[in-house]
Amino acid sequence: MARERDILDASVTALGDRVASMSPGELGASAYPAGWSVADVCSHLGSSAEIFTNSIDVALGGAELPPQPIWDAWNAKEPEEQAADFRRADRALVDRLDALTADERENFAFKMGPLDLDFTTFVRLRINEHTLHRWDIEVARDPQAALSADAVPLILEQVPMIAGWAARPRATANRAEYSVRTTAPDARFVCTIAPNEVHLVATEASAEPADIVLPAEALIRLVYGRLDVAHTPPFEGDGAILDEICAMFPGL
Repeated sequence: MARERDILDASVTALGDRVASMSPGELGASAYPAGWSVADVCSHLGSSAEIFTNSIDVALGGAELPPQPIWDAWNAKEPEEQAADFRRADRALVDRLDALTADERENFAFKMGPLDLDFTTFVRLRINEHTLHRWDIEVARDPQAALSADAVPLILEQVPMIAGWAARPRATANRAEYSVRTTAPDARFVCTIAPNEVHLVATEASAEPADIVLPAEALIRLVYGRLDVAHTPPFEGDGAILDEICAMFPGL
């Protein structure tokens, strides 16, 4: 668990410092998600930090608060207020996680949709969200930005699960099966596309050539709908295959 805690803490610190250095104009600039400013992403991360913090109390036996008033309150803030309050809420969540006792972590149980989350998985979900939205902000300044390298191996382990949420299969799709290999770190997956079905499954290491070879951080961004022409690093394989896979993951 120390690994997860340190990765989240590092991301919170790095993004907090980055946002603190931004001018009002930079906060109002476009972030990666269509129609979102950098301040909008801060607001989203800040409101979700509050919801995650509330969810800790729920997991420990407290009453759940509905998210809508939290979203409304954050949406009503001015951009500079969203940025400042995001930094406070983001750090407060890490502090709340750190304050849990060993017994509370051991008995932690939170239900999110069909998932029953233990403490480590709960923290990993926040790392996923934080890492991707950190990229949404950083890419506004640096078109060559990549996902934080220390978080990539951890998130890659969860890619098949994320793909199950993120995929948008099409009734008109032709059946196809593509092998995908990642670098940094090295891993193998099979992406199966069929009418009304999309599956991404981790497989054993193999010496067989893959249809697509790309950095692991790029595969993660693909599954989250963040791999477009302008933000695709060098890769090996048929671009048409990569485009077909990307079309199945429009974004989270």
